[in-house]
Amino acid sequence: MENSVANNVSSSLQVPLLNTPNLLMVGALASISDLAFFLKVTPKHLTYIAYHLDEIYKYSEFEIPKKSGGFRKISAPHIPIKILQKKLSDFFQCCFEEILYLNNVNNKIIHGFIKEKSISTNASLHLNKRYLLNIDIEDFFSSIHFGRVFGYLTKNRNFQFKSDVAKIISALSCYKGVLPQGSPLSPVLSNLIFQPCDIALLNYAKKNSITYTRYADDLTFSSDRPFDKDKLLQDIEECIARYDFKINSKKTRFQSFHERQSVTGITTNKKLNVSKEYYKKVRSLVFCLIKDDDFKLEGKKNEYNIQSKLNVLQGRLSHIDWIDSQEKQKKIKSIKNEKDIVKAHRDLNKRERTLRDFYIYTRFFFDEKALIICEGSTDISHIGMMINFLKKNEEAFFRKEKEKVVQTYEFLKWDSNANRFLSATGGTPSFTSISKRIENPEKFSKIFKGKTTKKKIIYVMDYDETGEKALENLKKTAWIKGNS
Repeated sequence: MENSVANNVSSSLQVPLLNTPNLLMVGALASISDLAFFLKVTPKHLTYIAYHLDEIYKYSEFEIPKKSGGFRKISAPHIPIKILQKKLSDFFQCCFEEILYLNNVNNKIIHGFIKEKSISTNASLHLNKRYLLNIDIEDFFSSIHFGRVFGYLTKNRNFQFKSDVAKIISALSCYKGVLPQGSPLSPVLSNLIFQPCDIALLNYAKKNSITYTRYADDLTFSSDRPFDKDKLLQDIEECIARYDFKINSKKTRFQSFHERQSVTGITTNKKLNVSKEYYKKVRSLVFCLIKDDDFKLEGKKNEYNIQSKLNVLQGRLSHIDWIDSQEKQKKIKSIKNEKDIVKAHRDLNKRERTLRDFYIYTRFFFDEKALIICEGSTDISHIGMMINFLKKNEEAFFRKEKEKVVQTYEFLKWDSNANRFLSATGGTPSFTSISKRIENPEKFSKIFKGKTTKKKIIYVMDYDETGEKALENLKKTAWIKGNS
């Protein structure tokens, strides 16, 4: 096994800068005025936001639950600075991709905050490996302070910004002296600054027949060959230390093929999956939500409003569903009979049924907002515009809340989930199917036993023969009779 890791930096880093548009733009950003012009603001506005606006007007701080339990501190930028950060993020992301191209690097390493990359693409490279080592970088964002950002922007050969330009970009990037978790600019800057370490670790891994990937602060090493885990860990720790980062030893995990192997929360033994324990926790939250109209997230605090908690739960369900969909697509590709393909798409496994229950609850039972169901997507925009004309006078669709006008209606979107969970693709034939699900949800899922909706359901259809027929069918359902 190689003794020196940090010295194995790819010789491809010596490739001269080629004609790449965003990296060439760096030379044109020679002053604060140039940067302001690029960001489409005045120099006065740019310097005010960077240096003079009080930090309490720049960020809001709050905590969100982690999937693993506990809470993560978020520093969310307010609109004035967020707009500038987003523009800079887009620019640096393009530069990052061009640097990979210049160095002839096919990016299979970095999967965090990259287009078409995810925790799933990260985990897939470690599928069915015999030995696995997971390492976490301690305080990844907060270990990248103002001085490191400034030094990178002025000294890295791909940028070499002038001091005043680098200083103002660093000021826009940092909060309380470090990269904040919650800024759109922090992810790409952390990827850029950690990139030399990535390359060193990649070269080391290649020489030792090891697969290496990184998702944000999660580093994963895997191999089919047995390795000395203590030696491997020591070499990696020395390499990371040379680039001024530190391993969080509490989160270091070695896993062999005899046990459940997990990469960024995804099981990788034979196929990509989530653990049974994780799914059961999510399913229990959905059960509590439907039964009690509320649920408690794990952790010490529970101060979040119901909408915030729903967003967290939606994210967890979508995470499970995305992983399941990859396996489902593989099975469908092996089916040759067209009818069997349609059936495979329609049949829902128990985890998909949990997502279906969540979908139906949040669309038809969650609150008392009026739900407007139109024939098609274009009707939604037209009717939405019409309702907005009534904004001042129509109490059925709006109410005043702290001197603000708040809408009390929503549209049912004809998206893939409507088709998948309601067997509805739009048009009046779908109305009856939807009405039956609202009328007797227990028939489709026992979890809805005794549940009735408080929503006003408004069906909007064309005044023609098809519309009249749909109206007659709707009138036949007991639910419509009792609520019309």
